[in-house]
Amino acid sequence: MGLRELIEIITSLRDPIEIAVVTHQDADPDAISSAIGINYLLNRLYPNSKVTIVAPGGISKLSRKVLSTIYTEDKLEFLKELPQADIYILVDVSNLVQLGEVGEKIEHEREKIIVIDHHIPTSSTLDRVKYKWIWPEAKACSLMVFSVLEALDIDIPKDLATLLLTGILYDTRRFIHANTKTFEVCAKLLRLGADYTLALRSLATTEADLSERLAILKGLQRMMLIRIGELIVALSYVSAYEGVLARTIISLGADLAIVIAEKKGSIRVSARSTPKFYRITGINLGRDLLPVIGRLIHGEGGGHTTAGGAVGKGNLGEVLNVVYSTIVELLWKKLTK
Repeated sequence: MGLRELIEIITSLRDPIEIAVVTHQDADPDAISSAIGINYLLNRLYPNSKVTIVAPGGISKLSRKVLSTIYTEDKLEFLKELPQADIYILVDVSNLVQLGEVGEKIEHEREKIIVIDHHIPTSSTLDRVKYKWIWPEAKACSLMVFSVLEALDIDIPKDLATLLLTGILYDTRRFIHANTKTFEVCAKLLRLGADYTLALRSLATTEADLSERLAILKGLQRMMLIRIGELIVALSYVSAYEGVLARTIISLGADLAIVIAEKKGSIRVSARSTPKFYRITGINLGRDLLPVIGRLIHGEGGGHTTAGGAVGKGNLGEVLNVVYSTIVELLWKKLTK
């Protein structure tokens, strides 16, 4: 399904209707910007309807900072539990496992689910939803949301334009992963009054709290390194902040970093790689590695070319062995062709 088909569906709903806009757990700035953008769109199209935003488990610390800096909508609320709704619109969600218990509640509502995402989706998620607009070339989900608003000729206020710009800045790592379309959309947002300086300021990281610093230092201490030719692969584990640790390991010189977090039998895997790693191996993390790991830990995985994650269940020690074996086997196949 493309943008045109999505618009036909979104504009053909009845009014009033109950709609839940759902994004992933620990929602990052791109996720919250996308959810707020779709919420704004639906409220404009269906003023008599009830539209809610759901972020299972809440939004991230950085997202709270972004909202307090940029967006001043008094009535905005992120629900942690899933309400009853006629339609569920999932934004920045590549697999239902990312939604935790919320995903389990809606996985049988195939006819009611619409997915808007730029990640490479898992096949099992594709089978569970009827309507999906997937655009892997979009470097941020916020860019996709802007495209919908633009196609429907809906006015975008300055604070929302700034928020969407912030989502794009966050997911492209300040344009490191940008393409032509990214800059085209950002130019349009700036012409609409988006405040680039404010967007950057909202993303400025404050000093990490003690628990985050401890997690990173412990993760670095536990790190196992594998050298394969000129590539350095790092594997580690923590109880939280796995994404932060993976990015930190890459910044320290690894070509591929995989970090596992375990809590009460629940497993989260975060992976990051460098452009060099992709250039040499051709391994797309969201397509080639994370879905495999996801299946092996009885869950799902996905993501982008150089970033992704998986969620599942298992014992930490066993998962470490599985991940290690999977990486070595995949690299061996790719590099010995």
